[in-house]
This record gives sequence, structure tokens and C-alpha cells, in this order.
Amino acid sequence: SRNNPGNANVLIRESTFSENSSGSDSGAILNDGATEMLIEQSAFFANSSSGGGAITNAGYNGDTPSITVANSTFSGNLAVYAGGAILNDSSGDGKASANLIHNTFTDNTSDEKGGGISNVSFDPTSQSVITMTGNIIANSPSGGDCYNQDGTIVDGGFNLVEDGSCGFSPAGDPLLAP
Repeated sequence: SRNNPGNANVLIRESTFSENSSGSDSGAILNDGATEMLIEQSAFFANSSSGGGAITNAGYNGDTPSITVANSTFSGNLAVYAGGAILNDSSGDGKASANLIHNTFTDNTSDEKGGGISNVSFDPTSQSVITMTGNIIANSPSGGDCYNQDGTIVDGGFNLVEDGSCGFSPAGDPLLAP
């Protein structure tokens, strides 16, 4: 699903996105443009793409997309380049903002960067910011749980990232595996 109608507001609630794929950005949801999107109580399973296996939030060429994802589950998503579950990226004066609240990320994979989440600012004039509160990110088979390239990841508290790659404390196994 692609969303870029300008200054739109989008609400997605109690939805499941499963086994979607794309050869480019985002297997399930691509949010770009100047859109505000809220996703609540949803599940993302086995989606795949080159970047942002489940979700890509992209601020390019002055765009300012904002996404909030709350009380949702991401499992088994795959990205070839970055962001097995979520890719938040920007370039060319763009600003991409993601607010992640009380989500679980497990068994998501990126062949290169950020099996769980990836936050990338491609040039000095762009900004990518992720604020995380009360999330669990664990069991990322490759790419690490978090990856940050010239962006900002803000710790809103109460996060548990198994491999410590988001830079938050504490890190450790949340015992999600059977």
C-alpha cells in the first residue's frame, strides 16, 4: 500500500499485513510525502522488500512524513538492504519521523542493516528521527536489532533491545523464544 497524497492523515487499526512483497521500498506500507499515519493494534508477518520489509517511512526532497506505530507486532519480515521490519529514511532536505510505542519486533531480518529497525539520513540536509517507548526488539537473525546512520534514535524509556544496538540500557534476552 502506498500513501503519498500530500497532507493526508491515515489511520490503520486492528489490521494484519502478511506475505506482501515489493522489489523496492516496503513490503506492506510505504508512507512518503507530507503524510501523518497512525497504525495501532496491527500485525506484520513475513513481508519482504529491498528496504523496509514491512514499513518504510520516507522523507525525500523536502517531504516530512510522520508515522506512529503502537501496540503492534512485527515478526518474520525481511529486507535485503535495511530495516527488516521498519525503515525510517530521508534525503534531500526531507525529514522522516517515526514514533514507536509498545511494539514487539522478533525474528525480523536484514541482509545488511537493521534486522528490526533501520534509521538512515542519507545526506547532511536531511533528518531521520525515531522515538521509541516501551518496545521489545529481539531475535534478529541478521543485520542486528537496530541500525542508525546519521539519524537520531531517542529513548523514550522502557525499551528492551536484545543486542543493545539501539544504544539503550538495559539490553538482554526478553525470552521470546519457546
